[in-house]
Amino acid sequence: YRVSKILGEANLQSLALENGFDYLILRNMEIYGPYLAKHKIIRKLCEACFNSQKSFTIFGNGENYLDTMYIDDYVKILFSLIQNNITNLILPFARSKPVTVSKMASIIADVYSNNNFKTIFQGQPTENTNFILDNKELIKYSKISPNISLREGLIKWKSLNLI
Repeated sequence: YRVSKILGEANLQSLALENGFDYLILRNMEIYGPYLAKHKIIRKLCEACFNSQKSFTIFGNGENYLDTMYIDDYVKILFSLIQNNITNLILPFARSKPVTVSKMASIIADVYSNNNFKTIFQGQPTENTNFILDNKELIKYSKISPNISLREGLIKWKSLNLI
């Protein structure tokens, strides 16, 4: 996946140079909120806690990082990049404050008041993410720092009754 993504970015940069058009490539991390795809782990955990499930099984040991950003922060930053006419860059679109999958599950259980919720970790993760993205360039160009924490975003999402 990562190799094909990098090749796609390189192809776009080459085509932009050859054909004289501008681009902006955003490397999105875990954006969550209304309309989040049903297969995403954040949504699955929220649904499990909302439905009072006692446990949920996840591949891996729970130490993988997820760099989450609530959609409100994402939209503000995206509009700023467009309004500031930022072009010909590749920007990591992240909060740069990741949590482990284990911690995320714990926060979700707390937000949904599922105090006895247990996350079971087994096998290998589908993707081993143990790095933290630097969002200094994103903030530099957008002039906005993402500031909605995972807990705050989950509370907003829950208040919208979307799950």
